[in-house]
Parts: sequence; C-alpha cells; structure tokens
Amino acid sequence: MAVRAFAEGNAIRATARIVHVDKDAACTWLDRAAQHCRVVMLSLWHNLHVMECQLDELWSFVHTKQHQ
Repeated sequence: MAVRAFAEGNAIRATARIVHVDKDAACTWLDRAAQHCRVVMLSLWHNLHVMECQLDELWSFVHTKQHQ
C-alpha cells in the first residue's frame, strides 16, 4: 500500500499517514523499493536486444539535469 501511494506521487509524510507508520519507516520502505526496482530494471535490460528505441521521456529527464 505504501509503495502504491509513493507511485501515485504522495510525499513521504503523506504516505506515512496513509499507512499509519512513522515517516522514518516510510523512508526505509521507499529506499528498499527503489533498490529492488533498480535490480529488476538492470536484470531486464541486461541482454535486451533493441533495434530502435523511442526516448522521449528519458530525454526530458536527461535534458533537465544540470551538468557541472
């Protein structure tokens, strides 16, 4: 339920209130979910053979990142 609330855009404190836990517990859950998502994403992309890829959403993320 907490991960679903995060995915819908709820803040940490709001999510903690929704699931009736301390904000530190919600932060821990968010970190664990993010680590798991990273492992799954890397596993799925590891040997993916792609001939062509549309990167509109990825570009908007990369484009807005400031380079130093």
